[in-house]
Amino acid sequence: MDAAFAECRFPTRRPEGWRAQLEFAARTLWVTFRRHPWLAPALSVTRPQPIPSGIGCAEWVLSSLYGLGLDPSTLLTIYLTLVNYMRGAAVNLELEADAEASSGLNSEEWLDTQGPAMRSIVEAGRFPVFERLTATDYDFNLENLFEFGLQRLLDGLTALIDGRPW
Repeated sequence: MDAAFAECRFPTRRPEGWRAQLEFAARTLWVTFRRHPWLAPALSVTRPQPIPSGIGCAEWVLSSLYGLGLDPSTLLTIYLTLVNYMRGAAVNLELEADAEASSGLNSEEWLDTQGPAMRSIVEAGRFPVFERLTATDYDFNLENLFEFGLQRLLDGLTALIDGRPW
């Protein structure tokens, strides 16, 4: 784990502003999780492991927020929320790699095999909203899902830091 986190390269010259710094850190960690799909499931938020390179990543992220007037508890909660969001999204990387290896099908091919069973469930009329939504083309893309969630999370942090009501 230490070697994987050591691959994260954070610049000494930071991007301008806390949000840009958190975006940089999140994308850097996302790339690391993609490179090492086993890392997200191995990383514990509830039982943190003493990983020197991981603590270096934490230091970079925490120092992006330090000095914004946040109390220590809020600062640590923000950090843990960010890490848990990235880890939660990245857990799917290993699951998908394992599923593809065991089935021999990529996600699109697998979804094609599930189409008839899925249609029989949704076309029974019990799930009208789900039926309408799944009748449209949706390009599931884990990268887009990660980015969408990251931006919404940072939008919420912006409101918190700016003191706006939720």
